Formats: sequence, C-alpha cells, structure tokens
Amino acid sequence: MQMNEENELIQDREFGDKFNELTSFIYDNFSVLKGWALKYIVPCSLAVAALNFFMPDSAGNPIGWILFFVDLLIVCMLSTVFVTVLKPYFLENKELKDIRLRSLLPQLLRNVVTSLASACIPLVCIFVIAYLMSFLKEEHHAGDFFLSTMKGIVLIIVSIPIFMTIIVNVIEGKTGMKNLSRSLNLSKYDILVTAIIIFFICIIGSILPMISEIVTLIISEIDDLFFFHDNSEVNETVQNILEYLSFSVTFFFLIFQLFMITFAMLLEYGNAVEEIDNLHFLNKFNNFDNL
Repeated sequence: MQMNEENELIQDREFGDKFNELTSFIYDNFSVLKGWALKYIVPCSLAVAALNFFMPDSAGNPIGWILFFVDLLIVCMLSTVFVTVLKPYFLENKELKDIRLRSLLPQLLRNVVTSLASACIPLVCIFVIAYLMSFLKEEHHAGDFFLSTMKGIVLIIVSIPIFMTIIVNVIEGKTGMKNLSRSLNLSKYDILVTAIIIFFICIIGSILPMISEIVTLIISEIDDLFFFHDNSEVNETVQNILEYLSFSVTFFFLIFQLFMITFAMLLEYGNAVEEIDNLHFLNKFNNFDNL
C-alpha cells in the first residue's frame, strides 16, 4: 500500500513543521483521542495516582526511590504502548480511528518487555543522576531552584535516548546493544532542537494540571467555609478525596503530555533517520565514485 505523504514517518522536517504536524494530528483526531482518553487514560491515571497518593510520605527514603523507579518504568511502558499504537498510523497508512487496540495486544506485550530491556541502561543512568543530585542538595545545601532546573535539563537530555530506544525497538525491531548503538546515534542528531521541543511540550502540559489544582483549592476553601465545621473526620475525608482527584487529574494531563512527547519523538526519529541514513548512503556512493 502506498504511504500517504501526510503520515510518512521518514522525512526531513523543519522546526516549525514538527509543531504544525503535532497540532494538526491532535486537531484531526481529537474525537478518537478523546475516546481513548476516557476508556484507557482515565483508569491508568487513577491507578498511577493511587500508587503515588496512598503511599506513605517517602521523600528521601528507600521507598521514595523505589517509587521513583517504578514511575520511570511506567513512563517507558506507556511510551511503548503509544509508539505501538502510532506505528500503523505512520507505516501502514491507517487512520487513527481504524486502529484497533485489542488487535495490537500481542505486539504490545512483546514490545513492552523488549523496550524495558533495551532502555535499562538509560533508565539506570537517570536514576543514578537523580540520586546524586538529591545527595548534593542534602550535603551542600545548594539552591532549590538551581537544582530543580538542573534536574529538569538532565531529565530532558537523558529522556531522549530512552524514547529513542523504545522507538527503535518498536519500529525497527532492534534489541540489546544494536538498539543502544542505533538509538545513541540517532539521539545525537539535532539533540538541541529535540530538547527544545520536549521542553515546550512540558511547559504547555504543566499549565493544565495547575488549573486542576486551582479548582481543587477553590473547592477546598468552599468546603472549609460552609461544610463539616463540627466533624473533623468527615472534613479530613473530603480533603483526602479532593486531593486524590487532584492527583488523578494531574496524572491524566501528564500521561497525555507523555503521548505528545512520544509523538514528537517519532517525528524526530523520522527526521534523524532521513538525515543520518541518507548521509551514510551518500558517503558510500561518493567513496564508490572515487575508486
């Protein structure tokens, strides 16, 4: 089947073209994405929110680091699901509404396992870096804003090869060291532009959870003013429910933000493959002419 140029993955894209393609994709497939969000992302966000909300205060102790690593694994699994779902859209010229998630289930299970295995080295790197930065904060009392900014920059930079290992695994079927070598090679191409795109998506995606927190705060204030003044237990229960709902809404938007980042990384992958593979071919062709 001939590939639709609009859905073609391997092609050269300018900086603005990537944003235009991302926004056009969301606009053209909004109804499908809304259905998937209600059916799949809402239950997933409730589960992830429960995992983080109902755990005891674990900041700075081993439970907190275990929870952090589990969150990283969840990010990798969700990204693998997104790439697997988007693969027919790009490579088989299928409309998003024609993609049946149930038919992709065997591929999803296989891809999740192989992607986690391929991304283990970048995952360990980001875990170690985050741990060292927390140690620096505790021991040297560096500024919180500076450390938070550095953590964000490191997270973006290290996340690029993580996403790329997942994409290479799903799209090209490469695993192990072949996957890692290929992913690092693709990640180096235009890494600054890739980091800027992820940064902008993170900024846009962070606005919506802030709105949900503001709404929750307003509801909480109304609750304090008019309800349950004489029943502290009921009031505490209501507060916990509101906080959990706020957590759930926040994770819902974070998961959707992860979907946008994964889509943008697929565009970056296609751009990098177009440039690097063609350049490699041209170098071989030129060397052949010189013989």
